[in-house]
Amino acid sequence: MSSNASLLFLGILMVFSVGNSKLLPVSQLNSHLETIVPGVVTFIGPSSTGKSSIIGQLLAFRMDSNKKEEAIKKAKDAGKPNLAFSSIVDTTDAEVEAGRTLTSKYVPFASFNKRLTLLDTPSEVEYDQQMTKAVGIADAVVIVVSAIADEFDAQGGWLIDYINLCIGLNKKNFVFAINKIDAVEDQENRYNTVVEALREVVDQAGLDYEEYSFIPVSGYNNHNLLTVATETYPWYQGVALMSKVNELLPQISISTDSTSRLSFPIYNAEEVKNKGTIAYGKLEQNILKTFSDVKLCPSGISTKITQITDIHGQKRDVISSSEFVGVTLRGISIDELPYGTYLTTDEKCIGTTAVRATIHWKNLDFMQIGSFDATTQFGGFYTSMKVAGNCEGYGCGDADMASVFKNRQSSTVRFESNNGKLPFSNRLASGKYFALRDNGKTIGIGTVEDLLN
Repeated sequence: MSSNASLLFLGILMVFSVGNSKLLPVSQLNSHLETIVPGVVTFIGPSSTGKSSIIGQLLAFRMDSNKKEEAIKKAKDAGKPNLAFSSIVDTTDAEVEAGRTLTSKYVPFASFNKRLTLLDTPSEVEYDQQMTKAVGIADAVVIVVSAIADEFDAQGGWLIDYINLCIGLNKKNFVFAINKIDAVEDQENRYNTVVEALREVVDQAGLDYEEYSFIPVSGYNNHNLLTVATETYPWYQGVALMSKVNELLPQISISTDSTSRLSFPIYNAEEVKNKGTIAYGKLEQNILKTFSDVKLCPSGISTKITQITDIHGQKRDVISSSEFVGVTLRGISIDELPYGTYLTTDEKCIGTTAVRATIHWKNLDFMQIGSFDATTQFGGFYTSMKVAGNCEGYGCGDADMASVFKNRQSSTVRFESNNGKLPFSNRLASGKYFALRDNGKTIGIGTVEDLLN
């Protein structure tokens, strides 16, 4: 697994009201670690919609003024002053030059009763695995769109895909952030036009648009992110973005259950000088302790966890389920952590190499003709799967998959893993959903029928 995601420890934790919760200063964080509920919030959306600017503004709220001025100056020197706040998150010269996110970022955002991880994601097809994995581990999702007419019209084909991806990964608790509302004229009418279009897309995906919120924001001017800018937008009667996110987060209870099978899919990894290889991920089940003996699956390589560090940079002796952390692995290189690797405390890698599922087709026009080596996500675990055997009478191995399924709303398909066993977990079971991705699109939403082999 290459180091294609970055962890930002910016040393800043904010204090302000979000809904009914207050954000906690870092000086008080350690004494509350065992009682604060964790959560992951993932931001997705087409390129140049301003995802990074929104996250940058959230971080800049309590950032040291010198660091803030440094970020603004860097953007101005690059001739892109409008990227001042996105450059707080998109820190590499290549990202500032390109004006967009090129690698996933995960940053801390602490509240009185929640310690959140905010995930910023790239939009380009070549980084699709990063975005898909980020949605897969989310507790809430923010779909960011642009209020500017030309930019919004160019996003149309992607919006239904983002919603289908959320459905396929069991993440129906999402909110729309209509960014750049400050950059359009006749803001109220433009907002209503965008909301109407978004409601049509939500309805097309089979969801009830009345259950979703559409919040006008400005990532550049910090409008409606933390508090509602009533004077600027008197026509908007809703809540601020982070207040809504706070409502969407599930009521996660900190689990100390050590009886269920350990479930820790690796989101990404990096090699740090004088520290070794650090693997990042979200603990799905069980608890994880420093100096635990673990096995890398599906390879079966044994190693030991020498250190656990949470998203806020705090060293931890033990973590519970739902926490996003980095674990330092003894004697392991990044080359030994390929896509789809997960940690277990079992004596051997236990799982299944095949799954029978029903696929509800969504975007066959984007399927690569003659190919069906698609990325899937099963309950927090990510793998590459291929169709095998028969698909309701069709020999699918070498078939032109797009033409085989073109006029079918659903099909029963047998998948075989290309990279070893899928682990057994409480989320890989009959009736559970998963997303089927190919060529950067959600081409189908699957429902597990049986585990095979």
